[in-house]
Amino acid sequence: NCCEPLLEFPLALPYLSIVYYLLGLNSYALTQIYLKTLELHPSRCADLSLG
Repeated sequence: NCCEPLLEFPLALPYLSIVYYLLGLNSYALTQIYLKTLELHPSRCADLSLG
């Protein structure tokens, strides 16, 4: 099914963040990745603000 990779992609974002951390990238890079993730998923940002 052509849609399967699209469904798996959001699951890869936290994994990539962990990999970057283990590789020793600085916190600024991780922050930029996190902010980009929030931009891609604004509903998650709204959920966090309510919590």
